[in-house]
Parts: sequence; structure tokens; C-alpha cells
Amino acid sequence: MHMKYLISFYSVLVGKAFAFTYTRSFFSAKTVFGLLEHYKNMRRRLPLMECGNHWGNHSGSSYRPFLATQGE
Repeated sequence: MHMKYLISFYSVLVGKAFAFTYTRSFFSAKTVFGLLEHYKNMRRRLPLMECGNHWGNHSGSSYRPFLATQGE
């Protein structure tokens, strides 16, 4: 199995953890934004496609994970 599939799968799990902690007030900001940074770092580890985007779900996806890194 290619590493890009494992990284993508893991980044989805981290993204879901971030979404869960973001909507719960009992998690500290350090925990929430630590998960966000970890998610962004995992997405950046994915290979680039010919169009310049990282491999994985992009504008055609209902999750649109690239929006988490907008402005960076």
C-alpha cells in the first residue's frame, strides 16, 4: 500500500478529532489548535498532483479538507 493512502487515512482521523474537540467547550485551546496543526502537517506530507494540489480530497469532496489550511 502506498504511503499516501495511510497519510490520507490518518489525516482524516486527525481532522475528525479536531472537529470533535473544536465543538466541545471542555477541551483547551492548546489541544484544539494542536490537533489542527497536526492535521495541516499531515496534509502537507501528501504528494503534489500535477495541478499543484496535495493528493487527497479537494474541491470535489464534501469534506473539503483544504479549507482548514486557507490563509497559511
